[in-house]
Order: sequence, then C-alpha cells, then structure tokens
Amino acid sequence: MHDASAVGPARPLEPGVALALEPGLYIPDDRARFGPFAGLGVRLEDDVVVAPGGAPPAVLSAAAPIEMDDVEHAVGQAASGGGGAQQQQQQQQAQQQRRRV
Repeated sequence: MHDASAVGPARPLEPGVALALEPGLYIPDDRARFGPFAGLGVRLEDDVVVAPGGAPPAVLSAAAPIEMDDVEHAVGQAASGGGGAQQQQQQQQAQQQRRRV
C-alpha cells in the first residue's frame, strides 16, 4: 500500500474511499536461475471505491482490458491515435462477455 503512514492500519475504510489493489509478480533479474523470465514483472491493478453498508465495492477499472489480445489491441489503438467511442464500447462488451464465461 502506498502512503501507508498517512492512513495507518487502525483507520477503517469508509464509504466513498477509493484505493488501488495491486497484486504483482516480480521475477528477480537472475538469468542463471530464471532464464528468459529473468527481470519480468507483472502487476494487475484494480481501482475500487468502498461502498456503504458492506456492499461490494465499485470496481472503477472493470472495463479495462485484461486479456493479452485486448491489451495489445488497446495499446495499438492508443499508439495510432485511433479507436472511436463505438469501437471502445464494442471492446468493453466483448471483455465483459469473456469475464462471464
């Protein structure tokens, strides 16, 4: 958790508080032990908002691409300056469909 000293472990999360959940995997940069995976790092981040009454949090990043093909496509679109609103909506619908399976 970033800036943990400003929040502290004794402070409860309150409705409306936004935070990032960032599980990650980082492989040491040691080719002898890890071969081609040496130095690889992956972090999956979700941004969430605490909901009132113990309800599930709102996941602000739910529509973000998570499948490799979707991420590569999004990066390509951003690099080329393309990707209109309709195309983005279609991509989000496809991603949500895959998550339900």
